[in-house]
Amino acid sequence: MPVMVSAFDDKESLIYLDSIKPTSHLLAFRREKLDPPVFSWREIKDAELPDDALDTNKLIKIYHDIDFRTWTSKDRNLVEKKQRQMVLTAWLILFVWLVVIPVTVIILGETSVWMARMVLIYSFWKVFVQVMKLTGKWKKSKREEEKEREEAEKDHHHYHCKKNPEGFMRLKLENFEKETQEGIRKEDQALREKQQ
Repeated sequence: MPVMVSAFDDKESLIYLDSIKPTSHLLAFRREKLDPPVFSWREIKDAELPDDALDTNKLIKIYHDIDFRTWTSKDRNLVEKKQRQMVLTAWLILFVWLVVIPVTVIILGETSVWMARMVLIYSFWKVFVQVMKLTGKWKKSKREEEKEREEAEKDHHHYHCKKNPEGFMRLKLENFEKETQEGIRKEDQALREKQQ
């Protein structure tokens, strides 16, 4: 089975060997079971590999203890079906919200004095609440205060990010590198625990 090896630093950046090798990847495989391994520092075409090198069933047997997923047409169809179902659900929700509910309210409003009064009272209530909010006499809920605080914080951050885009870019890169290093450390720890 062909194996390709590449080296990466702790930030998941490829270590380039261009100055000493044609590529930064070493490929090794055997043409026959008892042949010595072939090592190549160049890209190998599928035709140059042994016949069974790309056999999916053989790969599954060899790497049975490593989590994997094959991408078959069945999988693609399942994903496409789920996407279609999500789009259909979204359209159904929009249809109910924008058509069915307003039509129902109109019909009930026309045929039911009670419903018309409820809608009128609700409308007056909303107007009253807005007037109280505009005059500052409506006490804000904890949720509204928290939302305003978050919005102010976002505006503050946005202001400083626009004022110093280079600093913001450095911060973003630094955060990304830290997340990557932490991911690599966790993956390394998980692999070590698996080996024990």
